[in-house]
Amino acid sequence: MDVSRYVLLDATLREAVRMDLIMLGPSLYGQGGTGVFTPRVATIFPRQRVLVTCKLTHIEQHQAMVEWADQQRAEQQLTPMTEEERDELFYQGVDLIIHPETIHIRPDADHLDLVFEADELLQEQVSKLRIRFMLAGNEPAYRALKGRGECWRITPGTMSSDEMVRLIKDSQMTLGGRLTYYHSPSTGTRMLTIQALRGLEGSSDEELRNYLLEMQEYASKKNRKQRVEVDFFLGSWPLHEAFRKADFVNVNAAELRRLHRELCGLFAESVKPHLRIDDTKDEEWRRQMCQALRPLQDDVIIEEAKLGLASEFHRHVEWLPGGRIEDGLLVFDPIYKVFEKQRANDELRLQDQRARMILCNVVRDNPDLEYVNIGRVAEPLGRGKRRAVGRREVYVLDMKQRGSTQETVKIIYIQKWDVRWRLDQGVPMEQAMIDTEEYTEYTLDRRLGCHRLGMNLGGPITVGKVSEIYQGNAQFARHRRIWTTYFERDYVRGIASDKVPRSRFQSTRYTRAFARLLGRAAATNLIVGRGGSRNEVFFDDGDEVIIENSEGFPVDLIVTHHTGSFWHYRMPLAQLAPPYAEPVNQRLEFLADPQEFGNRYLTALIDRFVQLQQDYRDRRAAFDRLFHFREINPAGSFAHRWENVLRRLDQTDPEQLRQIIRDRFSPLLKQPSCKTQS
Repeated sequence: MDVSRYVLLDATLREAVRMDLIMLGPSLYGQGGTGVFTPRVATIFPRQRVLVTCKLTHIEQHQAMVEWADQQRAEQQLTPMTEEERDELFYQGVDLIIHPETIHIRPDADHLDLVFEADELLQEQVSKLRIRFMLAGNEPAYRALKGRGECWRITPGTMSSDEMVRLIKDSQMTLGGRLTYYHSPSTGTRMLTIQALRGLEGSSDEELRNYLLEMQEYASKKNRKQRVEVDFFLGSWPLHEAFRKADFVNVNAAELRRLHRELCGLFAESVKPHLRIDDTKDEEWRRQMCQALRPLQDDVIIEEAKLGLASEFHRHVEWLPGGRIEDGLLVFDPIYKVFEKQRANDELRLQDQRARMILCNVVRDNPDLEYVNIGRVAEPLGRGKRRAVGRREVYVLDMKQRGSTQETVKIIYIQKWDVRWRLDQGVPMEQAMIDTEEYTEYTLDRRLGCHRLGMNLGGPITVGKVSEIYQGNAQFARHRRIWTTYFERDYVRGIASDKVPRSRFQSTRYTRAFARLLGRAAATNLIVGRGGSRNEVFFDDGDEVIIENSEGFPVDLIVTHHTGSFWHYRMPLAQLAPPYAEPVNQRLEFLADPQEFGNRYLTALIDRFVQLQQDYRDRRAAFDRLFHFREINPAGSFAHRWENVLRRLDQTDPEQLRQIIRDRFSPLLKQPSCKTQS
């Protein structure tokens, strides 16, 4: 039956109802207008504009609505509803789960039209910022919300790396002794890690017995939230069973030690090797521990994970209000009307005008879009060794073309030194604009130069601009319109070389392929002199992404951004070479055969260097004249840097580089090595 043609009330009463929401039960808000929601469940009937808050369950609220409708018809002396009409009305309700600060809509995948009508009606009473959706396993509702540009309503808030570290450190506690647990404020559960369990090896027999009994006792108890008092972080079910069945009382010291070793072994089987150490600097360990300490609710989606973004993006992307596409027209989220009237901190955080203008550009350049969502990366990811200079804003675009079965994910980053940054430094407006345009050209020329010298930069980039009103420190330029440049590229699906899990290197096949790819990339990186103002070298710190095949083995390495290229263009390569031993040295502790890894890496580096050197010598004129139309300025123009880099490439002895890098390898590489297993 078509519910849209169902008539409950006569025309006069329907018009009256449209003006106000009818409440069957107490108000959503507590007494005194505190803004805190008091009912725990509610049901809204959007087509009748009725919100039911009486009764304790949704079924009872649906039935209360039917009874109220019968009463209304009786008072108007209308004929009673038929059983079919009663059933139809019963199922027109949309269930709500209410928390003190937010209302959660439980969407029915078969009646999404009703769900969105309920959402719009609720927004007449409650700020849209406080209305969420329960999406556990509800793929149609998830897709529908994405299609409306509303990823921001179904994703959790961001957590910075510092916040994660603070949460972990603040959670550390003990029970009866010195054994450290990680206590979850959300669930009340105390997490025990494999490092803590292994650390008991040095305890006395009595201490060991007491600690094992403590774990056994509390692992079988439930707290007031009906969660176990003690759980094993990343532990498997066999470990839980072994702890439950173990007899720690009626065994001697030797048997107790054997039981402890056995439990440590079971624990290790379920925990990846690189997660067996409590290390807040390890990104994956930190993320997983935070997930255990503050579990996500079933009604939220980690959109970064759904899109297949690397784990470093998870909980670090703040999805912003976007818009939906109607016949090629971008219709912005109505929440922006609220932003124009209110200035609450949470709204200022979301009302990113630059993001809106980027969306306009995207729709303009892609006329056949089905939907687009945009998120802002909340903090710089990786590249911790680099000094933060200039602009660092980065956005993620999730878009889909009509007729396509695949989504496209783009990364957008604001030009590091743009007009706004230059104005903040006191540069006059006209000069700031000229300098910015020259820097854009310089950035693109460097990209071409890197590509020509063998750097695998992946697909093309697009340059875009958005206009903004300057509100910076320079009083002479305040309130004037400026244009901000940004670069857009496809997201590269892979793993940053410095974030490849240690467990991958247990395989000889993986390790050998990785060493070769990294060595080849190092050759170009060295040639183009990537680095910064403090003589540091930029390599193997976040920009190099390993591409794995379906079997999980490395097949390619793509450099996602050529930051710092051609910075070191005067310094001899012999002086730049020593840091290129670090990609080997920093992996020694988890390489089964460091010597082989070092040899393969260095061989690949020098072989690639020789290949590029010969390529230049064979086609010298083509290389030399690639930027002949640009100004050659000894002060540092790109054409001048290009000349210097080519001359340096031609004159450098590759065998000298080999020896310099080998001499900087750790002495541990000279120790006898053990072989890995493939």
